[in-house]
Amino acid sequence: MREQDRLGDCTEGRFAGLSVRPWQATLGALLVCSCLARPAAQEAASPRHLSEMVVLGPDDFVMGTGIHPLEPLRRVTVGRFAIDRVEVTVAKYRTFLNAGGTVAKSGSADCNLGNPAMSDHPVNCVSWDEAEQYCRWSGTRLPTEVEWEYAARGPEGREYAWGAPMPSATRMNALDQSCVAADTALAADDAPFPWNDGFCTTAPVGRYPSGATPQGVLDLAGNVWEWTSSDCLVDEPTCSESHKILRGGGFWLSDPYVLRAAVRRAEPRAARSMMFGFRCAKSLD
Repeated sequence: MREQDRLGDCTEGRFAGLSVRPWQATLGALLVCSCLARPAAQEAASPRHLSEMVVLGPDDFVMGTGIHPLEPLRRVTVGRFAIDRVEVTVAKYRTFLNAGGTVAKSGSADCNLGNPAMSDHPVNCVSWDEAEQYCRWSGTRLPTEVEWEYAARGPEGREYAWGAPMPSATRMNALDQSCVAADTALAADDAPFPWNDGFCTTAPVGRYPSGATPQGVLDLAGNVWEWTSSDCLVDEPTCSESHKILRGGGFWLSDPYVLRAAVRRAEPRAARSMMFGFRCAKSLD
């Protein structure tokens, strides 16, 4: 089964937003609101958050490659920021749900949230709004596309997050021989990689240390496509301000070209897929 045939998974359910539990109501609405709306500067000073993030910038760098219309070359400036070392896990997302966040279950076996064995895997099947809600709740935000690319390519413009070497089983989770046994049609249909990375769907975050950037950011290729905060503004008929950019590729890919760190993907903000996840960032200026 090809990637585009599987993207329809996990399309049911929408955020109902944050709710206040009965015990919280007794503290008074003003206290609850003040806790949920702490200033960004207060959050940025928290070592609990930064210990799980990598600090980058400020810098000027050349974004894009110029080899594809969706990767135009342009010089951009990125401020000082921190980005999650790994993708947001099921366990962390459950903490958000237990604190009052709600999301309808999709019913798909490929969505990690309902599987107790997937706690250390990236949460998937989330829309842009759900990802943004989680980051805001945690005192962070979704990374901009500029920040994401800087984290993945660095000022030197790396081909892949780890550098120039081609993808391999020790660097990332992608479509490979581990999936052929589960779906014999893959060999002819999707041309999987010849290796076995150990996982046919998502892998636990941080599983492939050889795929880290020189600064230590992990999982920027494969596993799940990651939502960014950036609008889709390229000149295409299917692109509009209701679309958001995803970066990083997903586990159901076996094309080294698509797994490059400069590749961009636009999807409606309400889109869900077993291959859509996210990580968070925060400004430090």
